[in-house]
Amino acid sequence: MRAASQSDLQLYKSLGFNLDVAVESNASIPLLRANGMFAFPLDVKNVGAETVGLTLVDEADMKYRAGADRWTGKDGWNTCVPIQDKGGRCGYTVMSTLLRGHPATEGRLRYANYGKGIFPGWMSEIDFARFVNDFTNVVSDDLYWYTDPSICVDAQGPTIIKGSGPVSRYTSLHDLLPSECRRSANYGAVVDRMRKIDSLDGKFQPVYAFVEAGTPADGGGTITGPQLEGAVMSSLIHGAAGILYFKHNFGGPCVTNDVFVDCPSAPKESTSRINGYIRELAPVLNSQSVDYSFDPDVDSMLKWHGGAAYVFAMAHQGKIGRRTFVLPPGLHVKTVSVMHENRSLPVRGGKFSDSFENEFTYHIYRIVPR
Repeated sequence: MRAASQSDLQLYKSLGFNLDVAVESNASIPLLRANGMFAFPLDVKNVGAETVGLTLVDEADMKYRAGADRWTGKDGWNTCVPIQDKGGRCGYTVMSTLLRGHPATEGRLRYANYGKGIFPGWMSEIDFARFVNDFTNVVSDDLYWYTDPSICVDAQGPTIIKGSGPVSRYTSLHDLLPSECRRSANYGAVVDRMRKIDSLDGKFQPVYAFVEAGTPADGGGTITGPQLEGAVMSSLIHGAAGILYFKHNFGGPCVTNDVFVDCPSAPKESTSRINGYIRELAPVLNSQSVDYSFDPDVDSMLKWHGGAAYVFAMAHQGKIGRRTFVLPPGLHVKTVSVMHENRSLPVRGGKFSDSFENEFTYHIYRIVPR
C-alpha cells in the first residue's frame, strides 16, 4: 500500500486493509505503527511492533530460476554468475543470502512470494518445492487469472496436482480451455497447489493468496469487482490464511503504482465488502475446517464456531445454476440463513438449494441447530 501520508492510510483502513507487504521506499513505518497497521518490510530499519514479518524477495523463481550459482547481490535479471541469459541459475543462492540477512532470533515471520515456477513448464516440482519449503514460514504465489494475457498458455503442461484435503477438490492448473482459464476457481487451485507443495517436507506454513486489483499487465485485462470478490472467496475456501492484493497498474487507462489511491475505477466497493466479511468472520475462518462435501458440484468449506455451522460456497469449476446442499447427519434445522443477503432458505429432508448465477458467485450460510 502507499503509506506515505495519513490520507493514504485512512483510505486503506476504510477498505479493510491491515497489512503492508514489501513496504515501499517512500512509505512511513512510524505512520503504519501509529495507525495500528502491520508490515512485512524488505529490511529491518526503524521497525517496531508493527513489523510482524519480513519480505525476503518477490518472484525469485522467475527472476533467478532454480539453482545455486553465484549471485552479484543485485536485484533482477542477469545478476547470477553466469548471467541468466547464459544459463545461470542462482535462485537458491539469492534466497539463502537474503535469509542470512534476517536472523531467525528476531522472531519475525519470513515471507516470500513466487510466480510461474508453479507451472511444470517453468521448473520441476522438486525444484519449485525447494523455493517453497527451505527459506520461509509464510508463502504466496501470484497468478493473475483474470488479467494476465499469457497465463492460459503458460498453464499448459502435464498434470501437476490432484485434489487433496477436505476442501481441495478443484483439480489442476493444466490444460485449461479458454472457457476454464479466466475464473475465480483457479485462484483456489493455486492455493491448493501451494499447500500441496508446502506439505512435501512434512511441515506446514501459512499460504497467502494474491489477487490483482486492477490491470497489472500491459495489454492484459482488468479485473471487475465481482471477479475480485470471487477470487478472494475461492482462495479462502481452499485454505488461504491471508489475502494480498496487487495494486500496481502497468496497463489500462490509469497506469500507476497504486490503483486504490489514483484510479476512480478501482474496485473499492467490492474490496471493502469482502474485506469486511473477512474481518467479521475472522473467528470462524480461523477455526478448523470440517471434512465434508455437500455436493460434487459445490466448492465449499464447512466451519463450526460458537454453536453454529458456517458454509462458504461457490459453484465447483464454474458449474453455475441451482445447486443442492445435503446437510451432515445430525444437523437438524428448518431454515438456513444466507449471510449479508437478507434472506433465508427452507430445509426439506435435510437438504436446501440455492442459485449460483456466475462463476464468481458465492454465498455464506449460517446454520443454527434446533
